[in-house]
Amino acid sequence: RYTLRLLTSQQFERASALFLSLDDIRKNHPELGEREFSIGLWVGSSVTFNQQKEAARWHDQLETVSWSSWNWVLQRCPRCAKEFGLKREGGRLIPFGVARDERGHVHLSCSCNGANAKLPIHIIDDDVYDTLPSLVVATVDKFARLPWKPISSRLLGVNAKGKGEHSKLALIIQDELHLMDGPLGTIAGLYEAGIDYLISCTS
Repeated sequence: RYTLRLLTSQQFERASALFLSLDDIRKNHPELGEREFSIGLWVGSSVTFNQQKEAARWHDQLETVSWSSWNWVLQRCPRCAKEFGLKREGGRLIPFGVARDERGHVHLSCSCNGANAKLPIHIIDDDVYDTLPSLVVATVDKFARLPWKPISSRLLGVNAKGKGEHSKLALIIQDELHLMDGPLGTIAGLYEAGIDYLISCTS
């Protein structure tokens, strides 16, 4: 949970490299289970799309919109360092670092993980709610969506009706504690108290 967008971006890049490595290790050690080690980014729409339909619309219009119209948090693959972006081939713009799955959903991908293989990195809100990544990096303002977006309560271990249904948050790490002295820190503290209470209600 980070309060400054640039810090969020930098920490997410580093954490993504870590979780890709962890998942590579898991694949070679069956005793670690079948659930992938994954990471999610839960931030505002100025950084990533909040919904898959928005991402799909962007992907369908690559000829008329620019790659920068989606401010990709990851500029290159955290595993092999291959640059993400657009390249024109045969008169068409081909995106590197993003692909569509059989459902038409947009996801991060890289050839180092197999042809158009999905990376265990989730940067669209819909995917974060659906997959419940091992680690979720978020800005504190995103917690304000909890009352207005019932599905986001899945991150707290409950469904949209407030009933416990799966594993909830096990640990909240607050970084940049020097920012806690002031109005921004006071607001973050209020949210933290609220989130702690909600988690305790689902135990």
